[in-house]
Amino acid sequence: MSEPETKVFNIGSTPALLIGKSSDRVFLFVHGLHGRKEESLAFAEVAVPKGYQVLGVDLPVERKPWEL
Repeated sequence: MSEPETKVFNIGSTPALLIGKSSDRVFLFVHGLHGRKEESLAFAEVAVPKGYQVLGVDLPVERKPWEL
C-alpha cells in the first residue's frame, strides 16, 4: 500500500498534520500529554483506506483544546 497524502502546517501557532485525500469525513486526533501529532499516523493507517482524513494536532500544554 502506498503512503497516504500528508500535509504539515500550522493552525495559528498550533502544529498540525493532515493525512489522507480530501474528504468530508475527518477524525480529529488529539494525543495525550507528552505525545506528538505524528502518533496519528498509526490511526490513519486504518481510517484513511475507509475514506477518512485524519487531523493530528500538537496542543500546547498550557492551553485548553478549545483555545486553539
